[in-house]
Amino acid sequence: MQTRLFTEQFEGKTVPMNECKHMLYDGLKNSQFLQLIDVVYTHKNAVVKGQPGHDAKDDLLWVIDAHHVEPSSCNILETMAKQTLQLKNNVPWHILAVDYGDNNELHHCSGLIDIIGTKHYRFAKRSIGRGREWVESNHFPSRGGFIQQQQIGSGPILHIPYSARSDLSTLFYQEVISRGFKTPLQIARTELDVAHFSARTPKPYFDNLRNSVNVALQFLSGQTFAERPHDPVKVFTGLAGSAMKRGRNQANQEYVTKMLQAKIVVVAQRDAWSGHYRLTEALLSGALIVADETVVLPRGFRDGESIVIFTSFGDLREKLLYFLDPANEEERFAVAQRGWEINQGYHRSWHVMEATVYGRPQTYVGDPIANFNSHTTT
Repeated sequence: MQTRLFTEQFEGKTVPMNECKHMLYDGLKNSQFLQLIDVVYTHKNAVVKGQPGHDAKDDLLWVIDAHHVEPSSCNILETMAKQTLQLKNNVPWHILAVDYGDNNELHHCSGLIDIIGTKHYRFAKRSIGRGREWVESNHFPSRGGFIQQQQIGSGPILHIPYSARSDLSTLFYQEVISRGFKTPLQIARTELDVAHFSARTPKPYFDNLRNSVNVALQFLSGQTFAERPHDPVKVFTGLAGSAMKRGRNQANQEYVTKMLQAKIVVVAQRDAWSGHYRLTEALLSGALIVADETVVLPRGFRDGESIVIFTSFGDLREKLLYFLDPANEEERFAVAQRGWEINQGYHRSWHVMEATVYGRPQTYVGDPIANFNSHTTT
């Protein structure tokens, strides 16, 4: 299926950015079943780039970066949709609007439904959780629940999760190959026992959980226990590489190198959000991933089989000490291996886009080595 991607300019740049870059653009560009033929950037009521002639194609899908398309740009899209109907002699095509935003609002240009028709429009959203919040009495966030489901276009709201970033996977591939290995699972991890990649933030209402994980791991650092009397626990907490916009758009070698040093990587969500980049990023490393509970785990993941979930700080400490025990090393490696295989085999950007469009992934499905070796760049 041929696809056109619609997004907004970021700081005057006509290049995909943020989630549009890593999930939508990368997924459409590298799928063997979805062909990206054009990217259209809208800004201040003008189409900056795009070739409307592509809309004459019979098998056509518009993918709209709905969260980043400004309301004023809906007028542009609606005008283009009307022109496209004329170009195609009133034969409808398909539109998939994707909202990768963090909140519960539904960002999309609803006027497009009236133009193209209900059965040709679908809406997908990343953040489907609600009600998650920090509970001071428990010193831990509540799990929350799901947003209220509703019909938009031809069906209910689809869930489109974060995928594993291709730019980071490429850096992992290059580092692994340079050391003479085939996967990160083969790398010996002696420098660090546990890592948590989050700097302490002055916004406690935003990052109580992440801040508290750092404190809990610092208490664990340097401790010894019966099974390792002469080998104190080695911990890293803080940033490796860049944060915020730069870290989100540029893969960083320091981040990759540090993850490859750790036996276990702990990841934690924002206090009020469900889902985050860090989970699929960390799973690329081949370390055992220990994460806080979310409303829905990525497809195929099971607690204790491919990932480890903690529900309190006592639970976190207990599970970290268990998996750092040399007697449980084989189990730790088995869970880490299964997590890496599922992430590479089913959660690359092309898998997520194909699953959203076709109902299931199709490119190198369940083949982690083939997906790891397809070290694409965005």
